[in-house]
Amino acid sequence: ISIGQFQAFDYETGSFNRQPQRTCFPLRFAFIGMHSARSCHRFHYRFAVLSMSESNQRSSRVVELDALRALAAINLMLFHFTHVYQVKYGFSTPLPFEFPFGKYGVQLFFMLSGYVNALTIFRKKKAAEFVSSRLIRIIPLYYLVMILNLILLTMMPLSGFATYSGPQALANFTLVPRLLGFDCLEPVTWTLQIEIIFYGILAFLFCSGGADRPLRPLMLYLALCLVGGLAYANLPPDSKDHWAGATLVFLNGVLLFKYMPLFTIGILIQQIRSNNGNRWLNGFGVLLSAIVFHLVDDHGYNPLATVFLVGLLGLAAYGKCPPLRHQSFVFISGISYSLYLLHNHTGCILMHHLDKLGLPPIACVFAAIAASVVIATIVTRWVEQPISNWLSQKLKNIRANMIPSLKSKPAQSS
Repeated sequence: ISIGQFQAFDYETGSFNRQPQRTCFPLRFAFIGMHSARSCHRFHYRFAVLSMSESNQRSSRVVELDALRALAAINLMLFHFTHVYQVKYGFSTPLPFEFPFGKYGVQLFFMLSGYVNALTIFRKKKAAEFVSSRLIRIIPLYYLVMILNLILLTMMPLSGFATYSGPQALANFTLVPRLLGFDCLEPVTWTLQIEIIFYGILAFLFCSGGADRPLRPLMLYLALCLVGGLAYANLPPDSKDHWAGATLVFLNGVLLFKYMPLFTIGILIQQIRSNNGNRWLNGFGVLLSAIVFHLVDDHGYNPLATVFLVGLLGLAAYGKCPPLRHQSFVFISGISYSLYLLHNHTGCILMHHLDKLGLPPIACVFAAIAASVVIATIVTRWVEQPISNWLSQKLKNIRANMIPSLKSKPAQSS
């Protein structure tokens, strides 16, 4: 969103910033690392429930972890369609309730992402394969949605608040527009940039030998986050135009001073769950990560909420949350990435026109939620999954063709 003429809207706090900034803080749960299950003759999602079999084996997929994505998706829609819409655009009549707790969905998602992606890269044992699989999942639908957003931003109520330039549009196609000094066309995708950078940090950790015992390198990185995060938090606003201040701002964006502690919590919970390393030391690392997060936090996160979310992730990792095993949660999880990318702008436009037709605000909200779920389901089934599966198969074929050619080179040289 361009902030040249309007105050920047903070999607984490749900209010307008008094001081315009070059980068906004929209809210989303970046449901980037989420896996949709395969479809057969009808559209459904496969999930594994903890079973007490004779071999007492646990499924490689824990349904409660999928349910956390669903909870994040529900949190996301309620936050955007109630609090954010009411503050930013406003309904014709007062909304009966608001849900201003969206930032805790971000907190939960980053911890969940740390857990799931650590589990994935440690299982794959190949950093390049991990990164390529993530990008195949993310980029195709993201590009399609960015093109769609260029059209949606010309519609009310978005057109009254958002303008964009050619360079800004091009910067958004890099997936990291804020690092280049531009705002996100779709505000919720600010967390996608953080997620992409986290993939790079996790791959570097793996390649540098920290995969077997990641606690020590993570604690060193945590110390860097503490020093860098405190320096950034105490940086005077006028010093950001100076080279030293600008460098610190850039490093904060690249090294994730504020958010890497949340990813670290998820990684270490995964280590505890997989019995990798000393359980007590990993648990102490979780505690230190939570402390560092709150020391560098500048958005007023409640420590009690952090304790609750850490406990919730831990229980989900062990499959100890039976209410989260409901199939509806798994269904929402399966469409979560499409829902994340598509719900905000499409929902706002729909609510605006329904509100103008005289529908009660609560009806507009429920209609936007229902429409978002339907659209995300269709896009997941007919766009996201086919493209991802096709690209994944192409990549497998390329790798399969490369291996024989690499083996034949020594024989030819001899």
